[in-house]
Amino acid sequence: MRKGIYLILTIITVSFFVMAVYTDTIARAVYGYGQERRTEAFQYLDDDPHFGSITVSAQPVMYESVPTRVWFNFTINIIDDTPVDLTVEQVRFFFTPVNASPPFMDEDIPWLVGSHYPRLEVENASTVRYGGRAEVLPVILEGGTNVFLDVAVSFELRNHSSTQLHWYGQGVAINILSVEIVPAYLQSESWFLGMGATFLIWAIVLISSIRTRVANT
Repeated sequence: MRKGIYLILTIITVSFFVMAVYTDTIARAVYGYGQERRTEAFQYLDDDPHFGSITVSAQPVMYESVPTRVWFNFTINIIDDTPVDLTVEQVRFFFTPVNASPPFMDEDIPWLVGSHYPRLEVENASTVRYGGRAEVLPVILEGGTNVFLDVAVSFELRNHSSTQLHWYGQGVAINILSVEIVPAYLQSESWFLGMGATFLIWAIVLISSIRTRVANT
């Protein structure tokens, strides 16, 4: 009976040790990556009264379900340099699977991973620039761990001196940054905790065994 317990504990301990070493190697690689920076132009319809671009800086490798910072800045230019009043209401971050068609840009964006609410209001301007940072919550999409980080900037335009122009929409940048998502079970913390727990169980079993031998002598 006792040998069976020792065998099971040994198998469990070795398993936790191997996984702890393995996931620690992955963690060093994930946190060792620097920031990658990419810029993409907004994709818009021909009759949209704006054009511009967005730049995103983020880690190219992220852990699933672990909040990750993303730095961004964008530029919105009004066609023909027409002065307008502009309100930026929301910046949304979402994932698009590799080799998949971009999702439709509405309030029900699938794969939404983060939002930022600058509530930026500018009067009588033909160009607007804004920068900030946000947190995204990475998810693994069906079909693989490689995705693109994309952005949608929602805003409202109003003519500064009349009501001739009143337009609400968004600038959308697709496939900005290629990102690899590491599954949550490969985070090293839980495996090190499990290994520590097995060492504690070993200590309890050995102490109990020694006391039993002493009591029997």
